[in-house]
Amino acid sequence: MLPTILVLGFSLYCFLDVLLHPSDDPRGLPKALWAVIVLFFPVVGGVAWLVMKGREPRPRSTWRIGGGFPESERPRGPEDDPDWQPRPQG
Repeated sequence: MLPTILVLGFSLYCFLDVLLHPSDDPRGLPKALWAVIVLFFPVVGGVAWLVMKGREPRPRSTWRIGGGFPESERPRGPEDDPDWQPRPQG
């Protein structure tokens, strides 16, 4: 009885996780196919989903703090120049 409840709970968790996953194409397969795999192969499909979901590549950001410049060569705004004076208003 307990193993059946555990398998059903695990399958339900994985099925809902597939449906609520933000990507339409997680790890190369459509969501619908992942849902079918998890439903028809409860333990193996659920484990496969969790393993493949965990290996999902994260999008690399092209922007980095400092833009890749060393601190001494980093572009600075005019306010960072001690001789800079704002234009008079008016």
